[in-house]
Amino acid sequence: MLFIFIFLLVISTPIQIIYSFNFPSPELHRKYASHALNSLQRLLNFFESDANNLNLDGLYGLRIAQGQLNDLHDILNQHIYLTDKNHIISSLSKQIERIANISLNQIQRKDALYLHRFALVSYKPFIIEYQPRKIHKHLIETSERNSDFHEDESDKCFAELLGKKTKIFI
Repeated sequence: MLFIFIFLLVISTPIQIIYSFNFPSPELHRKYASHALNSLQRLLNFFESDANNLNLDGLYGLRIAQGQLNDLHDILNQHIYLTDKNHIISSLSKQIERIANISLNQIQRKDALYLHRFALVSYKPFIIEYQPRKIHKHLIETSERNSDFHEDESDKCFAELLGKKTKIFI
């Protein structure tokens, strides 16, 4: 789970750099974008070294990264920011596709039914469509959390929200 958190943290950085104008100079934009891409490259090399043992959570994290990278690539090409980073971004997305295909084959062999429940988020890049917004303070949980986590119940909820072919409105 820690790897997924680190992975998601690393992959969200390039998008934030593109949209964040708080840095004092374009040089800092490029510097931090390079650091984020290099970190992602090292993380993907780690995943690829053991792609046969990647679980569905890891695969989903990869598909989120791939969707974000593809979105970033489109943004850069749309605004004609042609740099060597475009090639790196495309290369990272292709590496994720390789890792995902190996992992999908293994998961399919082990538990095809389980994989089928999450087909829409497993077989292709997952695009996160969001608008940055503030969280209302009344929505933040402040009480003590229950430490009993039910993985099966969580999977059912996750599959219901993201894994179905029809959209679910909440």
